[in-house]
Amino acid sequence: MNTEKTINMIFENLTDWSNIPKYQLERRIDIFFTPYLETIINHHYGEKGFHPDLIIPEFPLKKDCSNRSSNIDYFLCDFERAHICLLELKTNKKSFDPVQLRNMIDASLNDVAMIVNNIRKIKKTTRQKEKYKKLIEKIESISDQKRYLMDVVYIYPDKEIEDEYAQNSKDKYSVISFDCIAIILENIKNDLIAQKLCSLIKGISK
Repeated sequence: MNTEKTINMIFENLTDWSNIPKYQLERRIDIFFTPYLETIINHHYGEKGFHPDLIIPEFPLKKDCSNRSSNIDYFLCDFERAHICLLELKTNKKSFDPVQLRNMIDASLNDVAMIVNNIRKIKKTTRQKEKYKKLIEKIESISDQKRYLMDVVYIYPDKEIEDEYAQNSKDKYSVISFDCIAIILENIKNDLIAQKLCSLIKGISK
């Protein structure tokens, strides 16, 4: 089987299996978004631009009153612009969690040093100390630099999140809709994965 047939089969399966009740598409599809994250985020910020020098998946945010964490899909950092994006990918509107949005908004109001310090607290009680050590090594230098602007962004099937808390907090986060991403991907020529991903998310957003 050649590469094109393999890619076609992967996306045919993703499209088909996304209709199965317990199949969590966003856990499988995120790897196909990663090559295009910079293009998508840079387009979202327009003239200001955003070019991530650092992308960390499954980034842990410490929960209040414990050393447990809730994870966000991506932590992106643009060193030159001193700009951080806390990014969450949702392929299913029903999987939106207002508590997670609140946690992300709360984290965005802190400075990077506090986020790094919270991860150190998690490291003290986790069994995955080596992995947390590597994570800290990736981000601790950021906290030694100038103050960073931090934003919360959702990649989401619709232009708006129809939830009471989300609607009341619209000034504290932004949304990149699947329709917007489809337009971006359509303009990437000679890239089979981009075109297959575009077709998949168009189907989700209907």
